[in-house]
Amino acid sequence: MKSKRCIAHDVGWELDKSFEVKITKMLNGEWVCFKDIKVLAFTVEFKVNLSIPDFIGLGQGSGEGFGVVRRQGRDDFNNK
Repeated sequence: MKSKRCIAHDVGWELDKSFEVKITKMLNGEWVCFKDIKVLAFTVEFKVNLSIPDFIGLGQGSGEGFGVVRRQGRDDFNNK
């Protein structure tokens, strides 16, 4: 798997500093079929100190609709 910095470079993003992701809430888990394999998929809420566009797909399965990001608000990253 490519590192986040390589992926950012591929799409023309420059990362001046490292970034952190905080999972703030894990909602539901659901068994789904992914490439004919039964896997457990989760809906999570997270904060990141990086601007991510709405509806970008992250991770394996993003082409099948998994890992789609939808912005919930503009809370400060350091707030809990």
